[in-house]
Amino acid sequence: MKQINYLNILSKHTGADKRKKSVFGVMYFTFLFFLSSFALQAQVGEVIWEDNFDTFNTQQWTKDIGDGCNVGLCGWGNQELQSYEENNVYVADVPGEAGNKALVLEAKRENSGSRAYTSGKVISDNKVAIHYGMVEVRVRVPNLNQGLWPAAWMLGTSNLTWPAKGEIDIMEMGFSQSGRDHQGETASTVNNYVGANAFFPTPGGGVGNIAYDVDYNKPYVAATPLNDRFVKYRIYWEPTQIRFTVIDGGTEYDLYENPFPIDANNPNTSTFTKPFYMLLNLAVGGLLPGITANDGINAPLPGKMYVDYVRVHKWNGHGSVTLSDGSIAAETGTFGVFTDTTPTTNKFAFGADSEFYIFGETLVENTTIAPYEGSNVLSFTNDKDKGWFGAGIISLFGKNMSNYSENGSLKFKIKIPADVSFIIGVNDNYTNAAEVTFPAGETKYGLVRDGEWGEVTIPIEDLGGLVAFQDMSYMFRIGSSGAIPATNFQFAIDDIVWVDGNTTGCQPTEVTPYYNINDQSWVSDTTVSLQTGNSVAFGPQPTTGGSWSWTGPNNFSATTREITLSNIQTSNAGNYTASFTNDCGVTTSVIFNVSVTTVSTFTPDPNKVYYINNPFHNKRIGANGSEDPFTASTTTTGATLEWKFTAAPNNSYYIDCVGGEGNTRLRSDNTDFTDMQPSSYAGTWESWQITSANDGKFYLTTLESDYKRLQMTDAGFLKQVSTDSQGTWEQFTFTEVEESQPPVNSCTKVSANGDFNVKITTTSEGSYLTFIPQVTSVGANTLILYYSTSLDAIYPGYMVQPNVPQLINANAGETVYFYYTYSLPTGGETNTANSKMNFIVGSCNDSARVSEAIVKKEKKEEFNIYPNPVEKELIIKTTSVNSYDTVVLMNSAGQVIENKKLDNITTLIIDTSNLKSGIYFIQLKGKTGVKTSKLVKQ
Repeated sequence: MKQINYLNILSKHTGADKRKKSVFGVMYFTFLFFLSSFALQAQVGEVIWEDNFDTFNTQQWTKDIGDGCNVGLCGWGNQELQSYEENNVYVADVPGEAGNKALVLEAKRENSGSRAYTSGKVISDNKVAIHYGMVEVRVRVPNLNQGLWPAAWMLGTSNLTWPAKGEIDIMEMGFSQSGRDHQGETASTVNNYVGANAFFPTPGGGVGNIAYDVDYNKPYVAATPLNDRFVKYRIYWEPTQIRFTVIDGGTEYDLYENPFPIDANNPNTSTFTKPFYMLLNLAVGGLLPGITANDGINAPLPGKMYVDYVRVHKWNGHGSVTLSDGSIAAETGTFGVFTDTTPTTNKFAFGADSEFYIFGETLVENTTIAPYEGSNVLSFTNDKDKGWFGAGIISLFGKNMSNYSENGSLKFKIKIPADVSFIIGVNDNYTNAAEVTFPAGETKYGLVRDGEWGEVTIPIEDLGGLVAFQDMSYMFRIGSSGAIPATNFQFAIDDIVWVDGNTTGCQPTEVTPYYNINDQSWVSDTTVSLQTGNSVAFGPQPTTGGSWSWTGPNNFSATTREITLSNIQTSNAGNYTASFTNDCGVTTSVIFNVSVTTVSTFTPDPNKVYYINNPFHNKRIGANGSEDPFTASTTTTGATLEWKFTAAPNNSYYIDCVGGEGNTRLRSDNTDFTDMQPSSYAGTWESWQITSANDGKFYLTTLESDYKRLQMTDAGFLKQVSTDSQGTWEQFTFTEVEESQPPVNSCTKVSANGDFNVKITTTSEGSYLTFIPQVTSVGANTLILYYSTSLDAIYPGYMVQPNVPQLINANAGETVYFYYTYSLPTGGETNTANSKMNFIVGSCNDSARVSEAIVKKEKKEEFNIYPNPVEKELIIKTTSVNSYDTVVLMNSAGQVIENKKLDNITTLIIDTSNLKSGIYFIQLKGKTGVKTSKLVKQ
């Protein structure tokens, strides 16, 4: 089934600049922000684009004009008071910097239409698109007190509406007093407080932003006002995160506790993995300053915002800038909107340049209807209670389909009940739309209503009218027409293609996929499931004419039609693209999606003793000399639970209990139950084959005439079942009773509290840390790994899972320091920061924890807060009277409960007896900075 994103987007409006600021945002993520990482090998590269504003470059910037009403967004969505005017944007000399010019955005108290103020704004939409990199702006703002709102920010270039397109605020100032109070900066002023933000969609059509979390947000409060002098603002943007900073006086300050994590596979943050354009503006009034009436503006006017330059550098190898004149190259031939195997000249790549959207949650994806062609289909059940339905496929960056407007056609396959009336339509990027209606029960455009797949061909001229085909948004749209049936129904759409009726030249050749595994029969499919050790041959057709080329994982390439991959490993997984160029020069491709499952193997050592466990039941097998084996908890030990393996014929083993006395050998008696017999028994009923069940588990199968598989029942009995049974009750693991020496480059660390062990493994790919619980359910709900190659650094956090190796970013010979935060089975969490472990990459001959000298260094704190949890009195001690001067006690919502001065004392006692039970925060401020600690009130 095709992946569908449920963003309730009905249509695109041109007012994409709608913004909601931090004090009004909806916080969707909470602690996720604390799990991001900052690259250990971070590197700023060369400048890939810049504008120093020596002149105003109209090829890169557009002066945005008006008050937003012209695009249906009066006040620009924020109740702003100004109208942006062309004359308020110009290039001028920078005061005090001889020979240097800058872009000027000037706010004035003058009328324009119904507005009492004018100002300036520029955008790079359709001219300059930025995709990753280190973006830096050098900005000087005027006196903002109170009512001016300067910003340097970015919006996604996609056709989606805000917030689905995403917003990145590199800097903004002008926050109201209530906004600053919300962040806990009650003593700050509008001119020395600056923040940053990012907006994104949340499930159900909501809006999320990162600034709303006061514990994560860390606006910069300067000691010297930031107005009337230049300050640099940056984002470090890469495929996995965005870091926001400000550089003041040569010192760089982070604007958030950790970089904001983004993920191309997360529907909320995937928008930040696509290109954005730049906006620079100086607003007057609005929601962020908290002034929405003309007489509330007190800032001295005119006020000038200077932008000295905008620069984009490579960052960690990432970064690109696309320059455009706004035009889109015209498509020709056949264009695949949604198709797998149908030959097309070009086609959409979902997630990269297109998306499928359901309108108003009116449809639910199902797997009932099989694809018409290929392996993907758009198959749905409607929700009759909605009273309507709709969905569509949108081009994220526009498509020029002007070559199709006269003789072209829109073709697709549909399977839909005869009593459903529906429309098929398209939209351009100028708010225009066109559609045709398919009444219930009628044959139209070739559609026969017989309950089977039908083919529809709509001439594009029937979808004409005002539609601007040179810039299309929705390339296919379906919706209800009038009343829908009283009961839910199912329908499906497939093989959607635009056909250019003007192209009479060379046409693409259909490519048919074929593969075989281990020299077995050929299969015509693109989904290939392999196991490690397999071989696979690909042999797509046609077999004659033209030429072939291949690309694949690990820089794989080939120029023959048929290729073979032997001894498949997990590194071979991925997409293999076979491209066929026919004799007249048109190329058609097919993509084989290869997945590889690791097959576990186990060869018992005859000199070692093992436990045989069933992890599903948490029991292990035992025997004490009677005919009946028994089972016990996996925590039970002793000779009666220990087993040895001896090689038997046909790649099988005899399994004997060390403490089994007279009847030591495990046997299937060819009945339901398993029994024990003396070791002198050596027939097929006593020999067991070990076969993989994957994930480190194995089946035990006997060799009697009708093969039987060992099973542990829910009651703990050992029985025999058919080999057709392959459930969890038949899966076992083998664990050495006496742990052998760890292999080279592998070792185990033991936590100070005994809750867990950490296995350290180094391979050619790097070093892995595996958290192994020693107490049941430790880390089951929350498990965060913190590590760094610097003991005194801020340790980034990574969400990990118990018993799953986590690759870390460090080089051979470096010392890695690490600790965990993990959930407890009794509730709450434990943090082991005070018992850090360490190891040297490539060697495990280290102490289990940081040496005493290092621990002492680590524990040298500038302050101490105890007891925690607290009941009646909280004691705060600092190392020096010069360390901190203010102590703030806040609740979990960021509201200030107490604000006390230290007044040259090193010890402060706060009465907490009247506080309600819950989470609080203690914040210490002073010359050494701001420190925040979490406090638990019992």
